[in-house]
Amino acid sequence: MKLSAFYLLSFIALSSSERLSYEGYKVYQVVPKTINEAKLVSEYENDFNFDFWSSLTALNVPVDIMVTPSAQSGFVEVLESENIDFNILIDNVEDKIQEEDQRQMLSTRVAAGGVSFTEYMRHDEILAYLDQLAVEYPDVVKTEVIGKSFEGRNLTVIKISSGGSDKPIIFIEAAIHAREWIAPPVALYIINQLLENGTNSDMYRDIDWIIHPVVNPDGYEYTHTDVRLWRKTRTPGTLCDGVDGNRNFDYQWMVTGASNWQCSETYAGHSAFSEIETQAVRDLFLANRGNIKLFIDLHSYGQLLLYPWGFTDDLPDNFDELHALGLKVNESISSSLGGSRDYAKAIGEVDLSYTIELPSGGSDGFNPDASEIIPVVTETWEGIKTFYEHIQENYVELEATTSSTYKVYQVIPKSLSEAKLLKEYENDGDFDFWSDVRELNLPVDVMVSPSSQHEFEQTLDTENLDYDILIENVQEKIEEEDMRQMISPRVTTGEVTFTEYMRHDDILAYLDRLAEDYPQIATTEVIGKSFEGRNLTVIKISSGGSNKPIIFIEAAIHAREWIAPPVALYTIQQLVENANNSDMYRDIDWIILPVVNPDGYEYSHTDERLWRKTRSPGSICDGVDGNRNFGHQWMLVGASNWQCSQTYAGYQAFSEVETQAVRDIFLANRGNIKLFLDVHSYGPYFLYSWGYTEDPPENVEELHSLAASANDAISAVRNTSFAVGNSMTLLYAVGGGSRDFSRAVGEVDLGYTVELPPGGSSGFNPDASEIIPVVTETWEGIKVFYEYIQEQYVDSESSTISSI
Repeated sequence: MKLSAFYLLSFIALSSSERLSYEGYKVYQVVPKTINEAKLVSEYENDFNFDFWSSLTALNVPVDIMVTPSAQSGFVEVLESENIDFNILIDNVEDKIQEEDQRQMLSTRVAAGGVSFTEYMRHDEILAYLDQLAVEYPDVVKTEVIGKSFEGRNLTVIKISSGGSDKPIIFIEAAIHAREWIAPPVALYIINQLLENGTNSDMYRDIDWIIHPVVNPDGYEYTHTDVRLWRKTRTPGTLCDGVDGNRNFDYQWMVTGASNWQCSETYAGHSAFSEIETQAVRDLFLANRGNIKLFIDLHSYGQLLLYPWGFTDDLPDNFDELHALGLKVNESISSSLGGSRDYAKAIGEVDLSYTIELPSGGSDGFNPDASEIIPVVTETWEGIKTFYEHIQENYVELEATTSSTYKVYQVIPKSLSEAKLLKEYENDGDFDFWSDVRELNLPVDVMVSPSSQHEFEQTLDTENLDYDILIENVQEKIEEEDMRQMISPRVTTGEVTFTEYMRHDDILAYLDRLAEDYPQIATTEVIGKSFEGRNLTVIKISSGGSNKPIIFIEAAIHAREWIAPPVALYTIQQLVENANNSDMYRDIDWIILPVVNPDGYEYSHTDERLWRKTRSPGSICDGVDGNRNFGHQWMLVGASNWQCSQTYAGYQAFSEVETQAVRDIFLANRGNIKLFLDVHSYGPYFLYSWGYTEDPPENVEELHSLAASANDAISAVRNTSFAVGNSMTLLYAVGGGSRDFSRAVGEVDLGYTVELPPGGSSGFNPDASEIIPVVTETWEGIKVFYEYIQEQYVDSESSTISSI
């Protein structure tokens, strides 16, 4: 077997079932500060003992270089003698690769035709997903095999279009370099968001998309089976195999930045378009010449956004547009070599052509941990939307539509009199307070019926209250969600999704499937029936035994808070289906109730999107606020005895069968539940007891410190910051809530209401694309809560016993 030159000296003959070992290989991060230092470092670029993971782009910018064991001592001597700054980024590359191998081995493979953003998919799995989409969305999706790789694999693209011809096209390709594993998930997430998130259907109404998730499937598969850091294609050479596909396009071929030596990582091939993989991409450009308005070539790593040209410092004629658009997505650094991006502009007549160098996996370079996939794909999707908006604005004629309906106002009371004026509307049926009047100079979101808007605005203007219109047309937001739900396929029975909001039956089917697949750790229990006869089902996750500490999580006691159940479901998925988290239920049991109020939840899907209460009938208005219905300080404060109020507490405590079922969980496990999380939206807040008084509980310091630590973990993901504090002080007064009941009657010292972040300006109606960011960041906070329970009630108890 021939290898790229980097591996020649270190190569030991491998059987077909073995992978090349990188034992002892190190990655150095070198920072050249002067021209002389940069020249000295660049001299190693053609030495096969050195693999430049990032390029020399500018002085004082780090360059990552993997070095064979035999060359490390001499390299360090040179760096030290020349006073060149460096540090060791990865001490042993093989350790990183084996960690990934172990994770891949332990993780369950994605179901045929499904997609995963928690593991790296193989090429066959990617093709199966594309084919499944073509079956599920035949009106908008077509897959096309545009050629065969050298080893005979299908080169498949997916075309997403609402129909018609000669529309602007966005063309995206990924994985022309085999080892850049993070690139295909970005392409797949774009596909997933376009097709399986109905709110994005407008994005292919006037614009067609062509997406090629794996340009180099032979090399990509070879990185999974033989040589993890393989970069090139797999065409055989006389000395070394493979060609750098991104040096093989017939525009300024071999002018600069490429090699004619077969063993170089940048070998450009014996001729332009020597590779059938690059020929297939070429033919796509030629077949759609003039219609492709944007081309994006996904790579890693570097966090760079590059536009033409790569062979000269001369700027393209539309430099201003390229740069301005690029700045909206990221800082742009122009430096690359005769590849597909330049070919797209020069030959394919694509005015807007970019290479996106995605972020590295922390210190892992081309080998980011699979936990990095979701953060990278979701943040890159935001940039893709910016690109799309530019194409839509500049190549598609837009028709503005207007309508009048319910509006959401954001009002900021600055004085006590302004706050009192605003509170006078709280019991008016034309006003739905999405957030409460709780403190001066803090925004209050209020949905107002059309009939009351003019008078409300007049009052605000007369009294000089600051306000904005947060949502101009609530119905429009709801219809967008309805359309997305209608277009998106229902999740496969027994599966879970975080790209759309699941219905109650789908949620129960998922819990039941987990109980079947993981009977040793997962059991479901119907703890009661809702008023309309739906099962109130909890899942218990445990390694067995009795009297262990319990973490109890409930969600969706308020029907319209759709983002809450996905957080509960993601917690369940991570505990049960992610083997890396098995320690989290070894010593601690989990009880999770994803939907406390299934009747209201379903009603919010079918009849009234912003329904909040249960569905028990009343003589005037239906439903009770479940979170005012618990038998502790019931009706003392923050609740209403008027049936039509959103905070109607019921005719008596525990009038609702749903709250009775939750009560019984607390009573059955009294003394064992150590942490209770009641998941709501929107905030973001971590609220602890009490809700009916400002007097703090005796362990207020512990409550506050723990929530602050959870907030720190969440904030580290994407800067979401939760306010932490006593419920009455920070948010509003409330009696009869489940959190306070858990403490007073259930003997739960650590109880929190978790108010999740809103969906941009959508309040309770966050776009489905917000699900993954919210659930993943919240999971980091839940892990902090778990670690504290483990520390306080398992580890400390064990150490006490052992000391005895």
